[in-house]
Amino acid sequence: MRAITWNICGASKTACWDWSFGDRYGKVGELAGWVQRDPRVSVVMMNESCKAYYGNYLKKQLNATGTGNWRVNHVNGLDLEKKTPFTCDPDINQPKDAGVTIAVKQFPGGDPKPLTLTFPSTNGRPEGTQRAACFKDGPNKFLACTVHLPAGGADPDGRQRAATVQSLHDQLLAYQEKGYRTIVGGDFNLKPDDSEIKPMYEDNFEADPQHGDTQKTGKIDYMFFSDYGWDLLNGNPILTGGSDQYNQHRLSDHWMMQGTVRVEK
Repeated sequence: MRAITWNICGASKTACWDWSFGDRYGKVGELAGWVQRDPRVSVVMMNESCKAYYGNYLKKQLNATGTGNWRVNHVNGLDLEKKTPFTCDPDINQPKDAGVTIAVKQFPGGDPKPLTLTFPSTNGRPEGTQRAACFKDGPNKFLACTVHLPAGGADPDGRQRAATVQSLHDQLLAYQEKGYRTIVGGDFNLKPDDSEIKPMYEDNFEADPQHGDTQKTGKIDYMFFSDYGWDLLNGNPILTGGSDQYNQHRLSDHWMMQGTVRVEK
């Protein structure tokens, strides 16, 4: 199976500079195109998305591929400093639902249920400010999550990212110890040599061990699989897509990241 994560740069026009942040047809079209071309794709993750504008449309387009029954979960992000929900720019008329989105294809005999993970607070911030959108498939013992950690401007000392990564690792490990295969991906806003990212390399392996660039500033997007239950086939940034807009970085300031695994026998 293959999982794809992409920061689609779809919530704030200001944060995305001149990128076509509101082009849902282009962004979702790239993801649906991968699903259409590759039946192994079973998990799709989006960061900086808006529930109604991107998440609902993603579900519609994935189910239209005829590749199976897709379910979608979206979790609203919260501003660390203002302690209020992130909002999408009014240009796309979708207020108060900016955050992260995950889609999973229903496996045979499975029943994926939406799940939200919360993390500890730091510096007096409310608990769970950086929440993860997940699906938990009990019958298949499978858990997939996506996260988007704060950038340096919102977390200058790195304490929130460190606390979130450690808590994320610990919660995934608790599921792994119950026999779950886990996947987590997203924009961690951390470089591979940053100390805050290190806990994720315990009890998990990264799909992209060569640390290929996912943004013009280097690698900050990741895909981690549990040591338990998976064999890695390959993982890397996707540097070519189905359109010139993707190839030219016109749909986002990030590349997609993919990881492909098989069930460990």
